[in-house]
Amino acid sequence: MCPILTEGGLFAFIVPGPKQRDLLRDGRYAMHAFTPQDVDDEFAVRGTAVRVGDRALREELVAAYHTPVEDSWTAFEFDVHGVMLSRYRSRGDWPPTYTIWNQG
Repeated sequence: MCPILTEGGLFAFIVPGPKQRDLLRDGRYAMHAFTPQDVDDEFAVRGTAVRVGDRALREELVAAYHTPVEDSWTAFEFDVHGVMLSRYRSRGDWPPTYTIWNQG
């Protein structure tokens, strides 16, 4: 999955499969970013995803995407309910420093 960050929000195209079906059925999600090679920093975001129904918005997202988008791919908007950033002084250093944000 490749997130699309715009002024309007956080979006992604999800190909047909279990992840797409889960989001259409329930909507809850958690994303976790892989760390760079030289440090163990982590970034995670969670919330609910909703299918993008507006055709004009989908076309804007298609234009912003880095590769061609197939019609079977579903565009989702990811509402952010919580974010966590874990920072390490160096690889393997424990514990990290956490920065946490929760909606409300």
